[in-house]
Amino acid sequence: MWTVTCLFVFAGLGFSPLQDSSPAAQAQNSVESLSSKSGDTTPAVATTQPVLTVRGLCDNSSNTGQQKTCSGSKSMTREQFEALMSALSPDGRALPENARRNLAKTYADYLAVETAVQRAGMENTPELREFLEWTRLRAITDYYRRSLQEKYKNPATGEIEAYYHEHQTDYERVKLARILVPRESASVKTHEFDQKALQVAKEAQARAVKGDAPTNIQQDVYTILGLVEPLPVDLGNRRRADMLPEEAKDVFSLKPGEITQVESEPKNYVVYKIVNKDIVPLEEVKAEISRAIYQQKFREAMKAVLDAVPAEFNHEYFGTETEPPKAPVAPALK
Repeated sequence: MWTVTCLFVFAGLGFSPLQDSSPAAQAQNSVESLSSKSGDTTPAVATTQPVLTVRGLCDNSSNTGQQKTCSGSKSMTREQFEALMSALSPDGRALPENARRNLAKTYADYLAVETAVQRAGMENTPELREFLEWTRLRAITDYYRRSLQEKYKNPATGEIEAYYHEHQTDYERVKLARILVPRESASVKTHEFDQKALQVAKEAQARAVKGDAPTNIQQDVYTILGLVEPLPVDLGNRRRADMLPEEAKDVFSLKPGEITQVESEPKNYVVYKIVNKDIVPLEEVKAEISRAIYQQKFREAMKAVLDAVPAEFNHEYFGTETEPPKAPVAPALK
């Protein structure tokens, strides 16, 4: 997420100060506006030519306590306006004409609200000063996070290949046939049914070891237990991350054609047959690896920044920390 300041301003692509709109809704509006596929139709306007002029603004040079002079004006050239758009657009895409106009209108609206605040003498209140300081820190933090994203989002081909080979086990995959034995049914949820299901699962595992077809075994399991419509046995390809850790350990230790022991899950007993085993080709996981490298580097960079400036907290005031701090989360790549 971009900064609080930028969020409020850029959300103006679909926001008016007269609306009571939450930051989340404003963020969605800005994302939708940025996602427009319209082409850039910027007219031939000189970079030094004003594209927006707002009149009736207060004179900031007026001393506190004196009547504000609110007959000033402010102009923004094309160069200045496009610099604003660039700062507010993380992906650097040009805005279509209607979005540019909405942004300019929102900027003018904010200047009008600022004038109202100045007229009311609210600009120097402690609350506003604290809010602006918080917003400034958020803006700096988000800008730095954005710079890290730009720095790490496109790892080199060599890095991707090295990561692939170093994490080879992560890209192993197996094609599985699964025999599923439910531990309960809609009509029977008893210990006796669970024990019967366990015995049926053991018999199914023994049949699979002997070479019986998983499809036939699965059908017989459901018939014995009085169940209908068994699930297909073909699970397709699975990687370690797609399975429960304990089951993945058992499954990936076997060779094609071998059968697991009976695996116990909360609602089922399961027997797997390894149909095939290979490694996902590098080309299929390049994008995934790029994201993994980016996220790893982002976390390491942010951790170094935070660890370099340790903070001390008054536990008498804040209380004792009940859970460990969360690791920095990298912004999602688009």
